[in-house]
Amino acid sequence: MREKSIAVLVFGQRREKSSGWRDALPPATLYVHQADEIKNALENQSFDLFLCLPEQEDKALRDFLKEFSRNYPTVFFALIAPRTGGWENIPCDFRIGQEELESPTLWETCVENMVRLAEIRKRNFNLSAMLLHDIRSPIQSLIGYLELLQSEIFGELNDGQQQLISKAMSLSDLLSDLVDELGLVYQYEKHRIELNRTFIQPKKIVAQILRSMWILTDQKNIKLILQLSDRLPSVYADSLALHRILANLLLNAIKFTPIDGSIRISVHRTHGPDNSDMLEFRIDDSGPGIPEEQLSQIFDKYYRLADTEHRQKGQGLGLYICRMLVEAHGGKIGAHNNREGGATFYFTLPVAKEKQRDQ
Repeated sequence: MREKSIAVLVFGQRREKSSGWRDALPPATLYVHQADEIKNALENQSFDLFLCLPEQEDKALRDFLKEFSRNYPTVFFALIAPRTGGWENIPCDFRIGQEELESPTLWETCVENMVRLAEIRKRNFNLSAMLLHDIRSPIQSLIGYLELLQSEIFGELNDGQQQLISKAMSLSDLLSDLVDELGLVYQYEKHRIELNRTFIQPKKIVAQILRSMWILTDQKNIKLILQLSDRLPSVYADSLALHRILANLLLNAIKFTPIDGSIRISVHRTHGPDNSDMLEFRIDDSGPGIPEEQLSQIFDKYYRLADTEHRQKGQGLGLYICRMLVEAHGGKIGAHNNREGGATFYFTLPVAKEKQRDQ
């Protein structure tokens, strides 16, 4: 049998009727038998397939698995577990009940199919990464040629030609931004994102964002309400990443806030789940709010709100990128509707510690 090109992690201690299914896995497959070994393995090695065969009731394991696809989106997650007991609510790529695999042949066929699907996932992911890499240079060259034409170095252009070139440049810039976003997503999902952290004063960066967007708020006569204390501590974060998070969320608020509406931006001190010191950034709009059934999905990759009077354009990456940048900093992001109308988007970032100033 040919050797597979994927890396596999298997968790479980169950004794199946046959071990022949193991022959369908690569020789270098890693087997772990304790729940805490799963995360340790994922932190120290890249895997393409995670085959999980839970043996007993384990709430901590179920909670970890519920977030698995979200935290490790490039790993094909296959779950062989009971159809009841909470296991049925775990999102995964491949699921089959333990009671359905009664014969050794079924086990072997099932595992072979998992491996094939994981191979396809890896091949598609690598192809996407290669296309992203190869398309960057042509796009930049195209923008450069358009800039030369717009400068009239090759001759004077009439108004119609200038307008056409301006539109072509705008579209080229949008395409370049999309490639950059997809590249950022790729780095995050492969756990290769790099943050250039520095000390950032919240009031300062919020002011920078507002200066860059005053035209958009002015066009709709939106009232901006700021609630930021002068005594807020700094956050230890990547400046470009924080700028992108705030810009995306504020643009989203502007888009859904009606003419003569208002947007409130606030920052206050709070605590994380482990009682760590955090800052929470909040943006409250006065728009139509978010359908309740969609609140849990709006930060998912490629997710776009269903039809509304403000139909979303784009690829559904803006909020997903916000989520991945916040989580890369060790923070949390979320959204909820307000009783008085509109929606609130919020995220947390760790407060800078004194010892970080010495690094």
